[in-house]
Amino acid sequence: MNKNLFKISPGFEDIMPAEYRELVH
Repeated sequence: MNKNLFKISPGFEDIMPAEYRELVH
């Protein structure tokens, strides 16, 4: 579900810290 958030929000992943991105992926 988190990946869907990134799809609808292009700049969402950009503002999130790298640690959070690792948890999502």
